[in-house]
Amino acid sequence: MATELKDKNGNVITRDGSPIYQAVISGAVVKGNVDMDKRLMWITGTTEARDRDGDVVTMNGWDLKNYLKNPVFMWAHDYGSLPIGGARKVVRRYNPKRLDFLMHFADLRDLWTFPEVVMRMYRDGKLSASSVGFIPRKFEPLEKQDDDEEGAIWRPGRKFLKQE
Repeated sequence: MATELKDKNGNVITRDGSPIYQAVISGAVVKGNVDMDKRLMWITGTTEARDRDGDVVTMNGWDLKNYLKNPVFMWAHDYGSLPIGGARKVVRRYNPKRLDFLMHFADLRDLWTFPEVVMRMYRDGKLSASSVGFIPRKFEPLEKQDDDEEGAIWRPGRKFLKQE
């Protein structure tokens, strides 16, 4: 679900007089898909599937230019903390449509063990998902969807057509 981006005082951040929105979309990693020696992991950051909030993010809408200047991997969207790693590659795939990341975990074991803990939890299958944060640039409303095969009832969501 997209929400208005706010500063530390709770004020809505705007650009050219319009509010800026943020959104979080989930992806997945396959158990054992972690190279512990190289500290690398392929992970799907997002797909074009409708998420739990009823939103869809289009692959053609991604503008990755700014992200690729500083491709950090944050833990739990904690933008006030240090990243636990960064993306070595970002691949837009079309069959099925998804955005994949080759994540490299920071090697700071002598100073900070948290990236090591996260990497091992992905390796062992205790963590199996990730999510991308982004700034929506253009979207349109989606109709409320009936029950899916698992019985969840979707809220009317948004189809993100352009996002950074």
